[in-house]
Amino acid sequence: LAAGGAIPWHYDSTEDEVLVVLEGDVEVTVQTSLDNEIVEVPTGGALHIVASKPHLVRNAGATIARIVQLFGHPAVTATFADPLMPMDAMVLTYVTPEMCTGSP
Repeated sequence: LAAGGAIPWHYDSTEDEVLVVLEGDVEVTVQTSLDNEIVEVPTGGALHIVASKPHLVRNAGATIARIVQLFGHPAVTATFADPLMPMDAMVLTYVTPEMCTGSP
């Protein structure tokens, strides 16, 4: 993520997410039943995000942040609160190459 950049409000289908910060300082805002909780995740840190929990990922630092998002299933659908540009889409499905080719 570029400095100040963000992955906008969204939730991920039925799979929990583990977000790992490889480089940079990231803030994850998670919607709770009462309010929004902001969690700071530094370089080397990780955060477990429950499936279907709306959240926003933001680079809080002045340099590029590198993150890895891990899911328990090879296909995950992310639904965004607003259209994601430049695709102008609110729903994106991530599929691993194995699911496309049928290889193990």
